[in-house]
Amino acid sequence: MNCPKCNNQELFPKQVEGSDVILYHCAACKGVWFLRDQMESVVPIAIKELAVPSTAKLGRRPCPLCARPMHVFCYPQTLVEIDMCKTCLGLWLDVGECREIMVLRKALKSNVKEYDDLPGTKGVVIDLVNRALDWVMHSY
Repeated sequence: MNCPKCNNQELFPKQVEGSDVILYHCAACKGVWFLRDQMESVVPIAIKELAVPSTAKLGRRPCPLCARPMHVFCYPQTLVEIDMCKTCLGLWLDVGECREIMVLRKALKSNVKEYDDLPGTKGVVIDLVNRALDWVMHSY
């Protein structure tokens, strides 16, 4: 599999310490690719509901697994775009996106208005991203 950001860079599997989960990362840009089945291991939510939100737009980055263009949508209350494949439901996060979302989540959680309980498909995807980011940033 090749990095959707760097194109010619191969994604390397890396077993997360203390688990049987394998993530794929790009040595050049430090982005992370989550396969659907790996997300199921990391995030104990109803994966059956996982889908690209209807508001997502077609992007230009190819899916590392099936090579089709991924769809992009903004993380709530940010301009951070998340890439997700509509076919295989893989999720790509640039290292900068991971860091920015983590910083923004801390700031948003300190506000009265909570954003974690979004309804529908987008809410499921955002919940997955939140939990996966917590896991990646603390375990990877």
